[in-house]
Amino acid sequence: MSDRLLAAARATMLELVRTDGPGMGSDVHVGTLLSRASCERLGQELAAEIDPRRFRMLFDLDGGEPHEEDTWDRVRIGDAVVRIAGPVPRCAVTTQDPKSGVPSLDTLRGIKAYRGVRGEEKKIDFGVYFDVVEPGRVRVGDAVEPLSAT
Repeated sequence: MSDRLLAAARATMLELVRTDGPGMGSDVHVGTLLSRASCERLGQELAAEIDPRRFRMLFDLDGGEPHEEDTWDRVRIGDAVVRIAGPVPRCAVTTQDPKSGVPSLDTLRGIKAYRGVRGEEKKIDFGVYFDVVEPGRVRVGDAVEPLSAT
């Protein structure tokens, strides 16, 4: 059994579906995920507790190592299988408190300090996008099992 589990969320169950491509019912990709271990690592950098809601991810995960999600390729989440589509570049919205919307923590500075930047555009990445390979139901507490890594 996996030690990675879907963390608590408002919805207790949803069904992941496959789309025909970007822009077909989604933003860039169908979903996003981030581990709480990654948030804890950022919290160490900033000497603060990081609320995962700052990052507006579809799924946040309990268990695993910080940024382990960056190394995955295919992942089973509940009854669904997803393919990791790449890193999520971050913007200033993540500096805002998720309850009040008021800037309260320089998350971008913290991420950049220990993770650096990507590419000529100097993107600051935190979390990953995914697309659905095999549709299925997903519930809070379901196991998250990497099937292959990059």
